[in-house]
Amino acid sequence: MYDTLREYCLLRDVAKSSGLGLVCVACDLGFRDQDVLYKHFDTEEDHNGIHNGLSKREGDFILFLDRYRTAMGWETISKDDFPIKFNQTGRRPGRRPFYTFFEVDFVLEKKGQLKFNTLDRSLAIVWEVVRNAKKDYVCPLCLVLCSTTKAFYYHCNQLKDDVHTGLAYKGPDCQLFLPHYFTALKATVPETELPLGRGRKGTYSFHECFRLEFVLQWKQGE
Repeated sequence: MYDTLREYCLLRDVAKSSGLGLVCVACDLGFRDQDVLYKHFDTEEDHNGIHNGLSKREGDFILFLDRYRTAMGWETISKDDFPIKFNQTGRRPGRRPFYTFFEVDFVLEKKGQLKFNTLDRSLAIVWEVVRNAKKDYVCPLCLVLCSTTKAFYYHCNQLKDDVHTGLAYKGPDCQLFLPHYFTALKATVPETELPLGRGRKGTYSFHECFRLEFVLQWKQGE
């Protein structure tokens, strides 16, 4: 249970740190901002009108709530579960920040209240969000996803602090890399377990150490 909870919490932090803070509750896809999320609603398969209902930024909240319930698989979810105020007609005056109900923490909290939900199910949902980003590497310090090793090293070189500089090291001496890597992981990995490769002219290749699955295996939480 502890390992599953740790993996879930780390993946949730990966999603948020990587700008995947919004989730389509019908598809379990992650999005970096509301404009991209609403474009998804407008252009992807409509799931029997669910996307159309979820895409309502203004209008009757009850229509939005009906589609949200269906997408969540929770027909009994009440408007009282949403942190907004309503007038006597059940409407909220003015513009509604509906996109906040797609924030990853809110979605996972509500899905976590479903009777059939388990920690394994929540883990599967957040894995789906992260996998759909199609990025295989992650910074073990920031938990920011990167699509390629080139993007990862660019991330490190942009920040230029001691740990990121150490993570970006490419050379023949492991000891100039490993202390910074272990600091970022908050854990020590036996050298025999590290996926070290050999580069040109006797240098080491460290990039497999930044694979998402490997980092999640060893990374310790706060």
